[in-house]
Amino acid sequence: MKEETIQRRAFLTTVLRWTTTLFGFVLVAVGVRFLLGPSGSGKRASRRRRVLPLDRVPTNRPFRATVRADRWDAYVHYPPGPIGTVWLTRQDADGVGPRVRCFQSICPHLGCGIDYASDRNAFFCPCHLSEFAIDGSRRLGPSPRDMDELAVTITKPDTDGTRWVEVEYVEFRTGVARKQPVL
Repeated sequence: MKEETIQRRAFLTTVLRWTTTLFGFVLVAVGVRFLLGPSGSGKRASRRRRVLPLDRVPTNRPFRATVRADRWDAYVHYPPGPIGTVWLTRQDADGVGPRVRCFQSICPHLGCGIDYASDRNAFFCPCHLSEFAIDGSRRLGPSPRDMDELAVTITKPDTDGTRWVEVEYVEFRTGVARKQPVL
């Protein structure tokens, strides 16, 4: 009977050691994942966002488009949703093809939303009355600079023939003389 107790004790000691070791490895793995954080996942490397098909952008008048993207909050992934709006302008040139320009819809002065006034054929900020020409240049008002222009790419036709307008979406700091991207 004494020998059976010793064997049982040895078995329980071995099980306890393996369980403790396994638990320690799990804690180390969780700690390493915590220290690396979501930035180590590499899922948000590109800011280029597909905005809408090229044929939906009207010619010779601004069009407000919503930029949508996957959203991340630490470890939580949210489905695609709106992250901002932009103004798209399209000019079609003979032989060259369409040219699309994209402007941030946030005023460089204090961050209000920029609207379009078709009667003046100009962009304007209703908060402090800054006005911008169709090419994004500042006409009047307290804005310290022109509208912030974003890089645009028009994709090659995909399998169904659709060409997409893609925008390198960035928000800039307001009220400063130089453009400073907010990352």
